[in-house]
Amino acid sequence: MRRTEEQQRAYLTESAIALKRLGFTVQAEENSALPVEWNGQSLFRINGEGEIRYSRHIPDDPSLSDALMQAIEATGTVAEYMNLMEQAPPLKASGQRPGGWLQAAGRVQRRGAGRADDQVWSHLRDLELGA
Repeated sequence: MRRTEEQQRAYLTESAIALKRLGFTVQAEENSALPVEWNGQSLFRINGEGEIRYSRHIPDDPSLSDALMQAIEATGTVAEYMNLMEQAPPLKASGQRPGGWLQAAGRVQRRGAGRADDQVWSHLRDLELGA
């Protein structure tokens, strides 16, 4: 499936974030593709369709091959995530409960990221079930 220009830009932005977190250096976009380096060496270019083009002149170095495989996996995960998000129905919040809790899509969720212990989630389930 072809991506729109907006989807391609979003994909490149998200891929750049994922690659930087893994230690890759992502250069500025050139000709609708991002040049990516590993340890100061040009490794590949990725375009908005998710196509990775790498030089056949990459030295026979196991660390470069491992880095390339890691990058392919990371950008594949980004593509999968973005496809799922595009297909997901819109999330609708139905109201806010005391203490900053939101009722969204029939489930109670805490604003912001973080983990809650089993007692908190148990209490939330009780609230949802009306116990």
